[in-house]
Amino acid sequence: MLRSALRFCTAAPGVVVRKSATSLLERHSAVVSGARNPGEFYPTTLMRPAAAFSTASPLFERIILGQGSDRLRNPEVEEKPEAPVPQVDYDYVKKLVSRDDCNVVDVREPHEVQADGRIPMTVNIPLDQVKEAFSLAPSQLNARYGLDLKSRTDEVVFHCRSGVRSEKACVMARNAGYKNVKNYKGSMLDWSAKTSINP
Repeated sequence: MLRSALRFCTAAPGVVVRKSATSLLERHSAVVSGARNPGEFYPTTLMRPAAAFSTASPLFERIILGQGSDRLRNPEVEEKPEAPVPQVDYDYVKKLVSRDDCNVVDVREPHEVQADGRIPMTVNIPLDQVKEAFSLAPSQLNARYGLDLKSRTDEVVFHCRSGVRSEKACVMARNAGYKNVKNYKGSMLDWSAKTSINP
């Protein structure tokens, strides 16, 4: 009988949650001392006293509160989603690559660059090398790949064939500490279509 009732308590925290945690603790103390009102039944009578109802214990959170302690102690604590990667368009990139100090990275594979052409002034770092490349300090990155970065706050624009892989590259670079990253939405497909119209 005792085991059956105990399973009922742990499986149905809603029965206990009707009153505050403080009230439950008070009632539990009353039950242990034999001061329970006649005819009243509290599931807490089946629990062990003291430590079992410590507000810091996992048992208290699981049975009495029914959820994680961090969320309950501060309901406003939430994991904020990472900010979306800024997107740039054809006109932005066209103006950018007219400068000598631009940093535009093409994350396509070398065979794609050879077959489909490239945007002027871009540096090819295939996607599977981006994480390792941007773990380097700016000076090392410049020496290895020919970029012109003075610090991790300098702008870097990524592109690929359509903008999907380059967005992943932006996240990798940002996670490595390069915060001023942008993605060329549309990438090489967009560039090829628009340069053929407006060379």
